[in-house]
Amino acid sequence: MISSVLKFECGRMFSSSSSWLVIAAVQFLLTLIFYNLLSKYLTDPALFEGRGITDVVIASYYRSAALIFLLIAPLLTMRLISEEINSGSIKLLLSSPISAHQIILGKFFAATFFLIFLLTLITLVPLSLSIGTSLDYGHLLACIIGSSLLLFSLCSAGLFFSSLFSHQSVSAITSYTAILLLWTAHTAASSEGSNVDRLFQSLSMSNHFTNFTEGVINSASVSFFIIITLLFLILGIWKIKMMRTMEW
Repeated sequence: MISSVLKFECGRMFSSSSSWLVIAAVQFLLTLIFYNLLSKYLTDPALFEGRGITDVVIASYYRSAALIFLLIAPLLTMRLISEEINSGSIKLLLSSPISAHQIILGKFFAATFFLIFLLTLITLVPLSLSIGTSLDYGHLLACIIGSSLLLFSLCSAGLFFSSLFSHQSVSAITSYTAILLLWTAHTAASSEGSNVDRLFQSLSMSNHFTNFTEGVINSASVSFFIIITLLFLILGIWKIKMMRTMEW
């Protein structure tokens, strides 16, 4: 049943011209960013003495990609359930023999598949450097893993907020708000180093993602993204179950 939902949602995404326009626009924008980073590195390498091209160019490239993912993930996921609520087709979905977790997981896997496909395309750009120079593939792998985990958490959050509202714009706005709060949680921490400050630091999505772009894969950061992903998926499943008890 999960595969049925997955195939249906993937078909809708990849058959939409707007999806391909998003892919083209993101690819074009990140290629420009990559070219600018590489030009600065090659023009004045003395500024980056002791730092390799992977650290200077590729890590910065994935940081820029993360900000773009923050922008497009809510736009991709806002329609997954909100559109069906608004059109009334949610009644058919809820009355089908598909369970709540199959609905949520099918839609989640479809959204992540699309974004992982996009991540694969943009990864080809830094990989092209391997033709002319040596790369730190361990550092590159850390960036890819961090980006993938970030996408999982963004998709699960966007999917949950899509289940709360019938209007896609409201789903997107609330998703943006939640993601922004998580991304900037560290800014609420002071320099005192109290338990509250450490809590805000540990809740910062930005801090955990930065660890990956610095070439560090630690269990705390991996666990953080997994917990966020599972939390929103569980909330989404709970919401679908609640919707089945409602009168439409």
